[in-house]
Amino acid sequence: MMKKIIGQSALDAFQEVVPFLKMLYPQDAAVFACDRQKYLAFEEAEGFKIGIKEGNFLKENTSEDQAIRKKEKISVNVSKEVSGIPYHAIAIPVFDQSDNVIGAVGVCLSLEYHESYQEISGRFEKAFHEVGKGVKEISASAEHLAEIGEKLSWLSKNAAEAVQKTDEIMKIIGGISNKTKMLGMNASIEAARAGQEGKGFAVVAQEIQKLSNSTQQAASDVDGIIKDMADTIESVSRETQETSAISEEQSAFAEEVSATMDELKDQLESLGQLFEELVAGTSR
Repeated sequence: MMKKIIGQSALDAFQEVVPFLKMLYPQDAAVFACDRQKYLAFEEAEGFKIGIKEGNFLKENTSEDQAIRKKEKISVNVSKEVSGIPYHAIAIPVFDQSDNVIGAVGVCLSLEYHESYQEISGRFEKAFHEVGKGVKEISASAEHLAEIGEKLSWLSKNAAEAVQKTDEIMKIIGGISNKTKMLGMNASIEAARAGQEGKGFAVVAQEIQKLSNSTQQAASDVDGIIKDMADTIESVSRETQETSAISEEQSAFAEEVSATMDELKDQLESLGQLFEELVAGTSR
């Protein structure tokens, strides 16, 4: 329950010290004392002007007007449209011995820095949100790229194994080609021995030798292609491994940046709470 200010003498005392009370506040402030109709004393703030002077009549729905009518402490924020700078107004009613309100005393505290902080805080929060969103997208892309790299590495490994098997097949084909060549040479020798009766066999021997030569040349060409494929697959595998490593580093870095942004956001919110508590503390 709020402790009451009672007596005309108390109101008179506040009227006398109004010029000095503003010195008690850390931020720019205006201080006043009034009766039920007009201001008995008013000390303007330095950074913002409310435009009230001693002897002016009270305006309706101001903090002091509400404090007198409601018989309770009033604490309200006033927008910057009123005086160019937002401020926090606090008014406390003063009672007589019969519990009738005879006036009020109060203070108006500048909220200029608080509003500036809120604006800056909002910008930072928006920037943090955008950066965090971008970092998460980068992280997701890096993870996806790493997965693709792993799949490519697996495919390269399988392709390399297939090339090895193909190389083994080519060795077998080469062996068949050599044996076919030997068979053609032997057939030619036997055809020569047979003389006139071996002419037909000589034609077959020539065809076998041609087939052997063609097979041997084809096997040599394919072997060269396979070696080129093996070199290419090895290069792809090496590049894929490097890409996967880079992607993992990017993903880890993105997560680190995201965590830092979240920490900065938390600190900014904590700072905002301190500002709110500071403002609230001056109104108690």
